[in-house]
Amino acid sequence: MRRADSNTANSTHSAGAGAHFMPDAHIVGLVESIVARGENGNIHLEGCGDLTLFPAQGDCVISLLDGDIHRFLSATRSDYEIAPAHAEVAQDIRRLRIDELLWMAGYSASQGRMIAGGSLLDVVRVQRWPNFSRLPHGLDAMRMVALLTRHPTSIALAARILGIRIEEGCRVYAAATCAGLVEVMNRRSVAVGSAAVALEPALRVAPPTGRRSNLLGQLLSRIMGL
Repeated sequence: MRRADSNTANSTHSAGAGAHFMPDAHIVGLVESIVARGENGNIHLEGCGDLTLFPAQGDCVISLLDGDIHRFLSATRSDYEIAPAHAEVAQDIRRLRIDELLWMAGYSASQGRMIAGGSLLDVVRVQRWPNFSRLPHGLDAMRMVALLTRHPTSIALAARILGIRIEEGCRVYAAATCAGLVEVMNRRSVAVGSAAVALEPALRVAPPTGRRSNLLGQLLSRIMGL
């Protein structure tokens, strides 16, 4: 068992983690690197538990000592130890899809920070609903996804329409991006982590007035009725 890329992770994390969420500096980047190799792997967090990945099956198993999934997914990359996982686990143990794991990891580890390369003015479409029956979630997250799957909207405007905190909007944006569910409508490309992105002209979010205010009110009423 060895530490997970501690030097790279530390330098990446310290470069801008205070302002933005850097997926590569957390378990998201570690999971993606194991999946890219296509080999079973174990991720261990001392005093917390283990995650075993099965890339060929597209799923994983989490075994926690204290049941604190948020603690396990929020650590920095250098805190984990990795090792090969040669044996399969028992078939009756509940498995989690890797895209569901990445959603949970992005939601927990982002801690309300904007994902690196992202902006509150990004017009976001969530391509499909995550399986909330298998994921920890709150009402605000569900309402945010309900809006963004039906009406691509900037994070800033969505948070204002729904009356939720910007931090919750950023959490959902990070989770959906890490799970591969995001299309950013006003960008030529989107990147996870610290990679540069090419932007379309910035959108301006103006206060709703007149007819636009009425339309936003109607939209909010529809969303609240979901």
